[in-house]
Amino acid sequence: MSMFAGLFGGRGATETTAGESGAESLRADQRRQRMADAAVSLDELRADAAAMTGRPAEPARPIHPGEILWEEFMRPMGVKAPTTAKALGVPRTRIERLVAGQTAMSPDTALRLSRAFTSTTPLFWLNLQAAYDIEMAEQEAGPSLSGIRPFKYRFGGMAA
Repeated sequence: MSMFAGLFGGRGATETTAGESGAESLRADQRRQRMADAAVSLDELRADAAAMTGRPAEPARPIHPGEILWEEFMRPMGVKAPTTAKALGVPRTRIERLVAGQTAMSPDTALRLSRAFTSTTPLFWLNLQAAYDIEMAEQEAGPSLSGIRPFKYRFGGMAA
């Protein structure tokens, strides 16, 4: 099996590997879906997850790009943070903190990761970070956002 078999269909969405719990499998499936189809909304992912588990939808913990790096790239290849950091030419702590969700994906790290994992691009990694940041901001500012109303258009232009 190739190193990206789990990412590109090496196992079915409903199958789990030995030792993988239902919740871990669900999160893995969510990561794969997000990576495969960026057009799917977060609300749709949450509704699907709730339907699959039979529980009401609850606010999901956003998926950090470091989690995708670990679960979909490093772990299947059997590489740890020191090995990845050495290959990328960055400090070991940068990769450790990224995988732990303690630091954001930087453009420099995105460039380096896209060179190491050739099936990805720098924009892939930065878009994961942007999606994570937006989800976090939405969870924090959710109630205050509901009071914002769209501008009305008048005479073909925006109203002042």
